[in-house]
Amino acid sequence: MIGAVALCVVASACGRTAPTHEAAAPAPSPLTAYLAPPQLIRADRRPAAVLISGAGAPGATIRLASPNGSVIAGEVDRAGGWRLSAPVGQTPRLYSLSETIGGRQVRATGYLAVLPAPGPAAVTLHPAAAASMAPTDPERGLASLDYDAAGAAVAGGRASAGENVKLLLDGKDAGEDRADSKGAFSAVLSKSLGPGGHVIVASGERLQAEAKFTAARPIRIATPPFDSQRLAGAWRIDWLTPGGGVQSTVLFDRPGARR
Repeated sequence: MIGAVALCVVASACGRTAPTHEAAAPAPSPLTAYLAPPQLIRADRRPAAVLISGAGAPGATIRLASPNGSVIAGEVDRAGGWRLSAPVGQTPRLYSLSETIGGRQVRATGYLAVLPAPGPAAVTLHPAAAASMAPTDPERGLASLDYDAAGAAVAGGRASAGENVKLLLDGKDAGEDRADSKGAFSAVLSKSLGPGGHVIVASGERLQAEAKFTAARPIRIATPPFDSQRLAGAWRIDWLTPGGGVQSTVLFDRPGARR
């Protein structure tokens, strides 16, 4: 459930190891070191494709795998960067993003969605959480709304770094969050989201954004693992989560910031 997972935050801190005068330990082998999932950093729209770039383990093979079995692959360079070109269709396309090195494979959580214009070029869909734009996307405002079959919902977008963001849903207080160091915010709605038309507003010290959308709860997905539907000013993607439930993601064409 979105509500349960999105409200759980785990914080961790890393300490710095004191220097020693002993012989340096050998560097960890790629076969034994921890392999982190690949990350999306940038998405640039081209006439017939989206150029996707990110970070990964140097020397790893990067793969975008679509549900129909097609694969787009590339290599992570020595600096840990990778770049792939994904074709754009009439409707959104979903890919699983993974990297392989030394016989091991690690997959990024959720799906990478590539969208046609005028929506965002690419976003990452996260189970039980808000969809996220590429970290380098500069637009501020409301970017997405995710909800499940029970109506638990979370809104995501971008504000100024550290800005306090409050949400209104249909004119009533609906949640709040503090934007992180990159300006991203993700606020769990305080009330269940019912079917029908809604207006959501995000406001802060330097942010004022509004979006209208229609919520509907799909009974089933006709062509697993996802369906997509064009709304007024947005795409809605209904997709199967790892737990077997259906999550709906509304991706707004324009964040809608007015300050």
